[in-house]
Amino acid sequence: MKIAVWNIRGIGSSSKKNMIRSLIREKAIDIIGLVESKHNELSVHDINNCWGYQDVEWIQVPAGEGGSGGMILSGNKDAFALVEHKMAQH
Repeated sequence: MKIAVWNIRGIGSSSKKNMIRSLIREKAIDIIGLVESKHNELSVHDINNCWGYQDVEWIQVPAGEGGSGGMILSGNKDAFALVEHKMAQH
């Protein structure tokens, strides 16, 4: 299983999604964590753009006020199953 974590500094542009998709394909990544996504609501379309329409699961911590922060954890369902998750608010 291959896991990658990336301080992406924003996932809104199509060029960033293309970079993520290239990394996933070239390195055969199973799970990817994106830090500083600067994204409040991730859509199925956004995930599909990153994963190339593979069957994936994801969880997201939205960006804070002003668009800073945010985290996304996503992975290929063939490699793992998300059984439970908990998020704490500060």
